[in-house]
Amino acid sequence: MEAAHVQKLSRGKIDAALTTNIAVAKALGISYTQLAAYFDGVTQQDIDEYLAELEKLKKAAAKKKK
Repeated sequence: MEAAHVQKLSRGKIDAALTTNIAVAKALGISYTQLAAYFDGVTQQDIDEYLAELEKLKKAAAKKKK
């Protein structure tokens, strides 16, 4: 799997198909069941914190370009 594809997945730019999720689990050295269990434990607060961090990174990158 290409790094750019993984980046798009992590940023929520694209939805992952089951086969992609299986490939991600394999690359991490865990089972698909373990990966699914991890995502079942993700809370709305976790998501909000992640999105806030992405926004900070975007702003920092925009400032760097100027």
